[in-house]
Amino acid sequence: MTVLAPKRSTETITYTLDIRRELGIDAIETYTLVVASGTVTIPTEQQQNVGFAVICNIAGGVDGVTQALTLTATTVGSQVIVKNYTILINDTASAVYPSTSTKRFILIQHFAAMGLSPYEFNPEPEEYTQAMDSLDIMMAELAINGLDLGYAFPPTLGGGDLDDVSGIPDFSVNFVALRLAQRVAPFIGKSLSREAVIALTKAEISVRAKVAVLPEYSLPFRTPAGAGAKPWSTWYWTTGALSGSNAPRVN
Repeated sequence: MTVLAPKRSTETITYTLDIRRELGIDAIETYTLVVASGTVTIPTEQQQNVGFAVICNIAGGVDGVTQALTLTATTVGSQVIVKNYTILINDTASAVYPSTSTKRFILIQHFAAMGLSPYEFNPEPEEYTQAMDSLDIMMAELAINGLDLGYAFPPTLGGGDLDDVSGIPDFSVNFVALRLAQRVAPFIGKSLSREAVIALTKAEISVRAKVAVLPEYSLPFRTPAGAGAKPWSTWYWTTGALSGSNAPRVN
């Protein structure tokens, strides 16, 4: 199951359903793309086969409801590849900030923050799986504590894929990777350097400032009104709209 980046119910977004890992040196010859569950629409005329992927426009959906899609591809080499996708419809999803990172990319950065560069350390698949489970749990905790970055959660913990899109804005990737490294390091006998801790603190301050929602306050009763906030307009006086008992008293 591959998790696609969330979208708003009012948006029509272009997605690339890339299956080159399953294809190898093969290519898509024909395909079908259907909505297995949900109310999104995928117009046939807005779909395109590019050999290693199907590009399509997805529209509609209901806020808060996860949609399921199924891509069935028949290849030039006569393979039949079935790929399942989910996409959360979220009307608070960011339509402003780019989100291009995969979960694998975040995990690579988190290993590097602990001095375990994947190009030298060469993590085992089980280590990636465990780290991704920790990432899912940490992002859920951040969300309930007021820092919801739009992370693309899998349908169930442990059910995600390393190449799923993360769903978080690119400006928050460094913070998430460092925060995950800080969380995981003690359990594997590692610790973050002083420089990494300082970088994490600065990154968290920047991210929280970027996504903060400024509260709106009502002015207290009897707050003095400015010159532009007169309670009665001159129109009422000049047209005689206020007369007799309707006119304000002037002492």
